[in-house]
Amino acid sequence: MCFPLIRRDAIDGGSHRIRVAVTDAASNPVKRRVHLFDITSSRLLRETWTNASGSASFDRIAYRYQGYTVALYNNVTDAGAPEYPAIADFVTPEAMP
Repeated sequence: MCFPLIRRDAIDGGSHRIRVAVTDAASNPVKRRVHLFDITSSRLLRETWTNASGSASFDRIAYRYQGYTVALYNNVTDAGAPEYPAIADFVTPEAMP
């Protein structure tokens, strides 16, 4: 019997995910760097970029009752965009299908 190899983080890995969608004030999707932090220890757990539709996903993370912190950072090539990050605290992951 052959099982697919799935990379799993031994400490922070699990069967949940957090999905984000990023748009500007005119509801156009934008490219941003996205960080996922552990809310209790402030450790940076994962980093990714939004895709062309402005969405990103952190898959296979552990469920935490207190949730996570998600920070969106500006792409330095965007002229006129704010330079400070947008932060969401206590983001609770959902179960993966």
